[in-house]
Amino acid sequence: MSESKIDDRLARLFPDHSEAPVVPVVAATPLETVEAVFAAPPVAIEPPVSSAPAAAPREPLLYADSTANADLLNAGEATWPLAELCLAIDAQSPFLIGFLGPSGSGASFALRRWRENVETLAAAAARTSGSPFVSNIVVATIDAASVADDPASAIASAAFAALERDRDGVNYAALADEAAHAGADPLRAATAAAERHDEAVRRLETERASRDEVEAKRARLTEALLYETPGSRVDGYIRAKRSAIDTRLRQFDLAEGDPALNYRHLVRDFDAAGPAARASVFLRAIWAYRGQFRWLTLAFVAFLLAFALGEARGSAGEGLRGLATFLAPFADWLAAHDAWLAGLEEGLTIVGFVALAINLWRAFAFAAMLLRGQSLLTQDLRDRRRELDLSSARLNQRVATLDAQVDAAARHAEAATKRVGAVRRSDRAPGPIFTSGPETPRQAANAFFIQLGRLMSASSPTTTPAPQRLVFVFDNLDALAPAAAAQLLETAHAMLGPGSVGAVACNPAFLARLEGEGDAVRRRIEKLFPIVFNVATLVPADSGRFVARLIGSNAVTRAHRHADAGGSAIVEPFSPGETALLAALAPLAGSSPRAVKRFLNAYRVSRASSAPRPVVALMLAVRLGGDRAALAAIREALAGHGPYLADLAGPPSLVAAIDAARGAGGAISLADAQSAWEVASRYTLPG
Repeated sequence: MSESKIDDRLARLFPDHSEAPVVPVVAATPLETVEAVFAAPPVAIEPPVSSAPAAAPREPLLYADSTANADLLNAGEATWPLAELCLAIDAQSPFLIGFLGPSGSGASFALRRWRENVETLAAAAARTSGSPFVSNIVVATIDAASVADDPASAIASAAFAALERDRDGVNYAALADEAAHAGADPLRAATAAAERHDEAVRRLETERASRDEVEAKRARLTEALLYETPGSRVDGYIRAKRSAIDTRLRQFDLAEGDPALNYRHLVRDFDAAGPAARASVFLRAIWAYRGQFRWLTLAFVAFLLAFALGEARGSAGEGLRGLATFLAPFADWLAAHDAWLAGLEEGLTIVGFVALAINLWRAFAFAAMLLRGQSLLTQDLRDRRRELDLSSARLNQRVATLDAQVDAAARHAEAATKRVGAVRRSDRAPGPIFTSGPETPRQAANAFFIQLGRLMSASSPTTTPAPQRLVFVFDNLDALAPAAAAQLLETAHAMLGPGSVGAVACNPAFLARLEGEGDAVRRRIEKLFPIVFNVATLVPADSGRFVARLIGSNAVTRAHRHADAGGSAIVEPFSPGETALLAALAPLAGSSPRAVKRFLNAYRVSRASSAPRPVVALMLAVRLGGDRAALAAIREALAGHGPYLADLAGPPSLVAAIDAARGAGGAISLADAQSAWEVASRYTLPG
């Protein structure tokens, strides 16, 4: 982590020093820099104007050991060169990168930051024309804890799943399917693909039938609730009020047959009617039914008779006498019984009003009965329609999923049929399965990766679309026994093919428990990992300083990195001077071809640092060579106090290497040597 970022963390912890000017210190250690910061006088700070005071971040009571925590070790920046190396177009593949360090040193954390850098760089390369980095990548993550006794199948399964997974609307399912059938019997594969397609079609038809059944239920939901659903609200109401319903319908001459069934018919029609028709039900109930019409007739007759009597009591007597003399006695009788006729008139009027009131009451009760039934039916419809809508949505989603699966199965079956090609068909029935020599899972996984490598390295435009890089991320190896972890690494090293790279976070101590201490462990690690990242170099030597970073880390937000995919020091070609220097340092780095390749790989990544390149190359050669005498001499020289690196009395190869580095870059200052040693330590084995 850079000193400026460390000071930012400490400024959050000690506000009094948050704006203190940094005192420049030449070749200062991190602790000296902090002391210089604290020694400076504080500067007055104008508080920012804000509408509301910001809440102070609260410290966690427990710090979780998670890879998602704040990047206090600056692992993202430290692992960026390895991300560039992974995606460089001209990088040879396959290879594995080892993130090595003791348990708890942050190897998994650094691995996650590296993966994020890979994805960020790939996205930037897709936006940059002529970028030296690939953009079409697929990342497959393997958790070692989930790997059983067959790591080959686990790695192949992870690759297959990653290729099938959509990423920004793109997947490589066809490539995975093509590679998965490598080495298999094409006739059996075609038969199996056809059977899978038929099974998918059957499941699709079953789900479609279920969906159509739900749609049919929803279309006739009213009839189903009224006539076929015992226990519904409207059914319970009809059963509870059967006697009242029967009486009410008989009053309207609607009780022919089953009154309950007639009532269900009425509720169905009432629910199907529009708002205007429902409002007119009360009006039609007054006169439209025979029972009601009789009461209206009675009221009309009563009112008519009352009106006639009223007219007769007034001028009818004189009129009768004027008509004829024999009507005079009748006129006298009317005059004599006028009080009785007045009472009769009043009685007829009352009868008319009573008949009209009975008519209106019966009409209201009838309409209320229908409205109650329709209200209960509406509640049932709402509940059941909600259930049916959910079922329909689920079935539609299921049908859409199965439809896509059927299309994929059809394409797979078609591809399998094409793979049969010119295979000679026999009229004889297939023999027993053991005669076909079925592959073991490991053999099938190996065949899958072999075919996958061929397809990814093919340059023909007619080949199956493939990613430019298949990235494997192996983590949690501590969950395995040492032998199982070693088997997983050996399997990954052997299986990965062209276009594939991998990164592993592990503690190299588990190999020591298998191989014993010494050069055997070193040789095995060098074989597995052509380049390593020493995670221990991220951890500050002063643990108290890390505590200062950790406290208040919840207030630290992860900065967004602007990825430049247009170029990098890593992809620059070696200059003639670098080539000559590397050739001169190669004998110190190692005598085997593997050792020389590791030296060149480490130097390629180290070019991204700010340390002088000749000095970095020298320190890499010393650390990678493993010569104990040379290592002891360099460490003794780095502990010196002069301005320049002192002349060494070490092995002749070391003396020659130092002379070559001085010839390429001039005198080597002690500060540059110490900085280069730190860079070299990052890309060499711990120890």
